[in-house]
Amino acid sequence: MSAEKKEAAKTKGAQKPPRPRSGLQKAIEGSKEVLNEMLRYVSGKVGLALLLILISISVYAAITMPPNYGTLIWNNPKAWEDNPQLVPPEWISLFGYQYAKNMKLVYGPGQGYEQIYIKKKFIVLGTPFIKDYTAIVYNITYKLDADAFPQGLHVKMQGIALKREEYGKYAIYTMPNIVFVIKRPDGIKVTLYNKTPENLLPVKDRNVSKTEHPIIRDYTNETLRILPDTGAIKTQLSQMLYEKYGEELSRQLGNVTPSNISAAMSNQEMMFLFGKPVASNGRIIPQPLKGDYKIWVLIIYAPAEIQPPSEVDPPTEKTVIVVKGSAYGFMGTDSLGRDIAQGLLYGFPVAMTIGVLVAFVVTVIGLVLGVISGYFGGLVDEFIQRTVDVIGNIPLLPILILLANIANTMFSDPPQRLMVIMLALIVFSWGGLTIVVRSMALSIKNEPYIEAARAVGAGHRRIIFHHILPQIVPYAVANMVFAVPAAILTEAGLAVLGIYHGMPTWGLILAAARESNRLDVWWWILPPGFLIAITSLTFVLLGMSLEKIVEPRLRSR
Repeated sequence: MSAEKKEAAKTKGAQKPPRPRSGLQKAIEGSKEVLNEMLRYVSGKVGLALLLILISISVYAAITMPPNYGTLIWNNPKAWEDNPQLVPPEWISLFGYQYAKNMKLVYGPGQGYEQIYIKKKFIVLGTPFIKDYTAIVYNITYKLDADAFPQGLHVKMQGIALKREEYGKYAIYTMPNIVFVIKRPDGIKVTLYNKTPENLLPVKDRNVSKTEHPIIRDYTNETLRILPDTGAIKTQLSQMLYEKYGEELSRQLGNVTPSNISAAMSNQEMMFLFGKPVASNGRIIPQPLKGDYKIWVLIIYAPAEIQPPSEVDPPTEKTVIVVKGSAYGFMGTDSLGRDIAQGLLYGFPVAMTIGVLVAFVVTVIGLVLGVISGYFGGLVDEFIQRTVDVIGNIPLLPILILLANIANTMFSDPPQRLMVIMLALIVFSWGGLTIVVRSMALSIKNEPYIEAARAVGAGHRRIIFHHILPQIVPYAVANMVFAVPAAILTEAGLAVLGIYHGMPTWGLILAAARESNRLDVWWWILPPGFLIAITSLTFVLLGMSLEKIVEPRLRSR
């Protein structure tokens, strides 16, 4: 090939028009330009950083949230019965606050206990009888090292072993006796519980085949929660405290009797159990008694009529020993003992879903209907605008209350109730954006270049997607960003007004605080309010940076 032909080929190749970009490429390039433009402003940088944090926490919470969390855990009081109620977070100790620590020990089958035998002597018709009782003993220590009182203590046993004695083809199940004892640092020992539980039915049928020796191998299918008997505490503890501290109290208050101490213990049994009585302003009050508290839990089985078992099967499927402290976790607890930090964490994906999904759907509906109304006009415009007028004049709050009550009746699943509330927010929120977009579409369609496009044969679709929408979308996106916090705040406000869906949200936490009339509990009110404010601030900052992109005249400000 000659040099002239090569040069001509190069020239022809250089003049070849570039390949047209796809819609996806245009969208990606446009997004990059918008992102780079937002990063030029402080509001954009801070807003994007906060948005990334919110999204990361929301994704983590959504992945780790247990199934049916709202029904099975958050709204289930039994799930929180091991937590103290209405206690502040533990980090307030950094500011000098002293609190009694929480202790929760969980033992599985065959864990945490020792087996002993207890000899008991009985006199029947003048004849002494001695029998060996099998006892399972859990022995733990709780250390109180602060000037504060624990809130309470209890024991939970799941699947208690029952002794089975067989006679022919029938079996008799013997319930064990449960004893719950605490020994204080000053040597006082109090029996908190001592009786045989009732209504504990075995898992297996009572009609079973005969075996050679009776053994403990059948279990209840229930969970027993053992709470201290406050009446027993008063009776025992008042007398023991009088014997140990009565002389000192009498010197300060005059003649003190056990009944005086018992009267002072009214509604303060746990404080006196973990404290000693002192005189103050003519009254007897409890003062925290620091030291080691020994706690015993015994499961005592009566001896078998045929032969006492030498060994028993694991006494329970699970045994939980709990001492409730006076502070808990990172965010404290509410009146039901619910971990507020857990509710705040799992409120992230709910809040983001409500805000982003409602704002996105409202923006799409408002954008599409506004462009159609402004561009086509006529009957279409009249129908859409009159629909907007009707929806805009319907009071939203009564409708939401009605829909929430219907949803609570028809649906038992909290996510379904939440979808009903979100649907109502969408239906009644698109009108304002539709009116603004319509006015923008009316203005754009009368521009000379639109007339020129029609003159060269451009159809409605091309004019709308290539000439009108590109000019309106930036405004719609900015409007969507501002609509996200509005949706979150609306849901929070509805929760405070009593419209519930059952999922843990920041608004629901605030509503629970309001209903309990405990507005003085700052850890129950400030954290959810702070998260709502931070989320709103995030999208406001993003909206401020997008405003400068949509309206260049704002960039100099």
